Amino acid sequence: MWPLFLPPTKHADALSMSGQMTRWLREDLARRPLHRLPGNALCYQVFEEDDLIVVNIVFADSQQACAIGALQS
Repeated sequence: MWPLFLPPTKHADALSMSGQMTRWLREDLARRPLHRLPGNALCYQVFEEDDLIVVNIVFADSQQACAIGALQS
């Protein structure tokens, strides 16, 4: 599992990866249904895509996180 909690950085490679992961996260949040816990304090998505399992989380109404893991066969 590779959690994505990347702080701002000046390193071009990390910044590029962070930007791409953020775009994918926002696209997934827009096109896939969100599961909401009571009170809407936490929303999440869990899905498989290609050879990956993806967990997207939205908490405190605006904080977003993504964790991606490789599926093992």
